[in-house]
Amino acid sequence: MKKEKCKKEVWSGFYHHPCPRNAVKDGYCRQHHPDKVAGRERLSNDIKKIKWKNSPLSIAMRKIKELEKENDELKKQLNEIYYP
Repeated sequence: MKKEKCKKEVWSGFYHHPCPRNAVKDGYCRQHHPDKVAGRERLSNDIKKIKWKNSPLSIAMRKIKELEKENDELKKQLNEIYYP
């Protein structure tokens, strides 16, 4: 009896062809099963969020927002002093 192959089409760089791995669950191999794909995407997105949060650009943007808020507060205080 021939084993069932994964039903996912993969890109070889020139054309699509069926995945050569044996199907394990629901007609998909371990790599292409929708649950595994969704899990890898979640992990990848979480890693991207962490990297973005710690990137110099993100840190600078947060600092700019803080300074803009502080600047607005100082402007209000200055207006209260000069224009009571």
